Amino acid sequence: METVLLNILRGTGVAGLRGIPRFRRDGGVCYLRPLLGFSKQKILAYCKDWNLEFAQDETNLEMDYTRNRVRLELIPYLETYNPSVKAALHRLSQAAGETEDFLDEKVSEISSRIIRGEKYIGLDLTDYDKMPLVLQKKVLRSLVKELTGNFPDHAQTALLEEIAQKREGSSYHQLTGQLVASREYDLLYLATCFESLPEPKFLFSEDENGLYSYKDWHLEVVARDGKPVLGSMPFCETVDGDKLSLPLDVRCRKPGDVFHPLGAKGAKKLKDFFIDLKIPKRVRDRVPLVVDAKGNIIWVVGFRISDLVKVDENTEKYITLRIVSSCHLDSPVL
Repeated sequence: METVLLNILRGTGVAGLRGIPRFRRDGGVCYLRPLLGFSKQKILAYCKDWNLEFAQDETNLEMDYTRNRVRLELIPYLETYNPSVKAALHRLSQAAGETEDFLDEKVSEISSRIIRGEKYIGLDLTDYDKMPLVLQKKVLRSLVKELTGNFPDHAQTALLEEIAQKREGSSYHQLTGQLVASREYDLLYLATCFESLPEPKFLFSEDENGLYSYKDWHLEVVARDGKPVLGSMPFCETVDGDKLSLPLDVRCRKPGDVFHPLGAKGAKKLKDFFIDLKIPKRVRDRVPLVVDAKGNIIWVVGFRISDLVKVDENTEKYITLRIVSSCHLDSPVL
């Protein structure tokens, strides 16, 4: 019972309320505790009836250990409020164990839909959205345990939940020294380091028509007659059309690329721009860059436009750049 109380004092979920399980499988090893559930009095009585000798660990009486203080001080104190507190805690442990067994079964049913790579684990968040909240937490914790060998703490679990709930663009997070998370739209990946994550799913390449696209996504360049509602979205930016040198091209980065970010005093190496934004190395080579006819990078897609093409009080011609799905291509392309 002291394990349950210790977990409560530390702050625990349902898993901690079950205490020490009588049977546990860890990898290829099975642990069985046949005496768990028997009181000390019953075990001592059994030893006396059968003339069995037993050893007494003297450290069990030392008050320097928190577990001993819980057993020797806290439990007797709680019994002044409820003489049957041990039985009550045992029932609580059993109920929590039954709940955990049910959740474990549900996680096993989901297991076949988990994306497993050589060094990473992935989860389709459209499946995740359909799960009850309690199962969402259980799945996230189970994935971390499978990957690292340890369950995440409360703060790490809460951060993973927050990452899974946000769906705009992509994000990359260093959760611990041995755990990173990558969320790319409806996919969540976990790995021990960024280099172990799978290749990003967002990449533009030239198709047979000379258009740069990824699957059904394309770069759209739209002229606007009047001043549009300005704002910045990951895949939509408005620039000054008179500052553009057409035609535009889309490519990934090259050695020596420089970029003048919006609001910056001058140009800097594109590599330094990525470092400032803490963009992982593995992602940098896959970020689409919109380049004008002079070779200037005018848009690091998903992050920032260039200060060279920004809209200001003198702008007369507005151009909107969008990364769009082919089913939404309803505007003229320059």
